[in-house]
Amino acid sequence: TTKQKENLAVQKAGHKLSGSVSPKTVINYHGFISSILKSQGLTLGTVRLPQRRNTPLNIPENEIVTELLKEIKDTELEIPVLLAAFGPMRRGEICALRMSDINFDTGTVHVCRSMVLDEDKQWVEKVPKSTAGERSINYPKYVTDLIQNRGYVSKMAPDTLTKRFNRTLDRHGFEHFRFHDLRHFAASFQIALGIPPEYVQERGGWQTSGTMRRYIHALDGQKKQMSEKANDAFSKLL
Repeated sequence: TTKQKENLAVQKAGHKLSGSVSPKTVINYHGFISSILKSQGLTLGTVRLPQRRNTPLNIPENEIVTELLKEIKDTELEIPVLLAAFGPMRRGEICALRMSDINFDTGTVHVCRSMVLDEDKQWVEKVPKSTAGERSINYPKYVTDLIQNRGYVSKMAPDTLTKRFNRTLDRHGFEHFRFHDLRHFAASFQIALGIPPEYVQERGGWQTSGTMRRYIHALDGQKKQMSEKANDAFSKLL
């Protein structure tokens, strides 16, 4: 039947896509197509979707971030890196951030838009995809004072920011990690301080708590070190 042929075509397209794009993208495409068919009174039928890949988190060490901040001081990368590593903010959110989004008296940044690629591969500003994405982040006064004194946040598009970040890592001999990994650093750093994961989740704009569990798991090695340090101190009391 025509409906069976449509379902088969969608399944073939899904299998083809799954080899070239991420499972998350395939799932998003499936949801988009399903919603269109549903609006026409049609259903997609049963489609086996790929499982989401849970890639290991790459969390830069504290010392690496400290050294990086020294190297990029007074450069155009300084503010974006601070907003990502101390936030955490995404690169699209940083590039779309306006001076009017910042309360310089309280050090509060209102994240309410992001810069994304449209269908024509042009960078455009859009509102967050989820309600969790719109949020307010209180930064150290040093960060917001730096922005106020400079007069702008960033004049770079997201892809330009990534390229210049990567070139900076190479130029100074840092082990490569993504600009996005600074978000991982910010979240894990806060959790290591004992800040409740629910607060970290809200501050970073994550919609679900699954990522928080991954950060906590990634810090298992550090927890062991802290336990050993505590036990060593306790032993000295005997």
